[in-house]
Amino acid sequence: MRRLAVVVSLVMTGLLAFSVTTVAFDLGAGRGVPLGAQGGGGGGGGSFLPAGNYHDTSVNAGFFDFSDPSIQMTVSVSDNTNIANPLVGPSTSNHEVDVFFNACNFGKGGLCGGGCFVPDGASDFTVSSNLSSAVLKTTVTATTASCQNNPVSGFTFPFSLTINWSGGASSGAFTNNGRYSCAGYMSQTMTTTASGSNIVATASASFLDAPLGPIDANINSFDQRIHAEGAAPDSCVPLGGGKGAGIGPQPPGDYHFVSQFASTPVIPDDPFASPYNIDASSFTNVFHPNGGPATIQVETDLHIFQFNGFNFIRACYVLPASAFTFSSQSATLHASIVPSTPMCEGTTNDGLPPSFTIDITWTATGPTATFRFTTSIGCGGGAHFGSSGVQTTAGANASGTISGIATSFQSPQASLNTNDVSFHIAGKSC
Repeated sequence: MRRLAVVVSLVMTGLLAFSVTTVAFDLGAGRGVPLGAQGGGGGGGGSFLPAGNYHDTSVNAGFFDFSDPSIQMTVSVSDNTNIANPLVGPSTSNHEVDVFFNACNFGKGGLCGGGCFVPDGASDFTVSSNLSSAVLKTTVTATTASCQNNPVSGFTFPFSLTINWSGGASSGAFTNNGRYSCAGYMSQTMTTTASGSNIVATASASFLDAPLGPIDANINSFDQRIHAEGAAPDSCVPLGGGKGAGIGPQPPGDYHFVSQFASTPVIPDDPFASPYNIDASSFTNVFHPNGGPATIQVETDLHIFQFNGFNFIRACYVLPASAFTFSSQSATLHASIVPSTPMCEGTTNDGLPPSFTIDITWTATGPTATFRFTTSIGCGGGAHFGSSGVQTTAGANASGTISGIATSFQSPQASLNTNDVSFHIAGKSC
């Protein structure tokens, strides 16, 4: 399980669990930007939401049938509402239903097409409040509005499309409360997602010879409320927006992960070589399954990445703890790599010198951004997954040398990061 710990310490978002990274992803879903950098006008170079209140909701239903090679169809329906009430400026409210589909009926002379359209009727798409059922019943004409810059093509207008989803009500939900803060700016977010259970669907259309299904399908919902205060300076670093490794399948119990890591790009001496990415990390991970002893992992690692044409370097060395020092405002790395230096499991030093020294100093250049969160996932049947933690990050300058690679370098695009995340798992795996 050592590599899990290494991957965790490397995740640049710093959110090591799928619950946390899902939060980061969801926080941007309503407005298409990463956590702590949603919308514009709130400072930070126009990347943060301005002070105010925001509410985004969506309900999504999907149908995907590839069971018959001669007739294939995918349909994804999204019912979205976006409400913005900034402290300064006008309020806005937008609602739209988008239907994205692709269909091929090779039995009808190779009929194949698709696109995205907005149903003409306000009630063409309906969903039950408990996510157990949904209906799309619509007729697409030549004047039906398109969406996502993808007008419908390949079909003769008008044509009809009907899909019925049915199953069980949602038996659990994902909820998260997150708070981002940096230099007087604050963004507090509450996110809830849910899914119908055992959903199946049938479909019929005027361009099909016969109905499709029933097949497995899905109905999902997303609800997010954001309250923002203040204005973030350009030096504030957004958090989130990425997917982490997660803790992997684990038995019921308690788990705690703490890490510090410093990162920087490095321009090599070779003018034709691509930049390297250097990550130094230290972590302590505790695995404590119910009824069993606790397992503690403590490690300090050096990761070196480079993609140079067709060559990909992904090296990881296990270092003495004294090689890497870290504080909230600075970090240092001093290491000598030799052929006998232990490699992290699953990595090689191909493309790197067999022996080299590396000396890097990081110094924070901006305020520390902080993200605190609590997460709860109910899975039904008494199963529960909970997590809480805090992530920090600060922009930094890095300077140093890597013998045989970079005689001397400086980078203003470095960062200093910490993570402290706890998990509690009860019942069966979610």
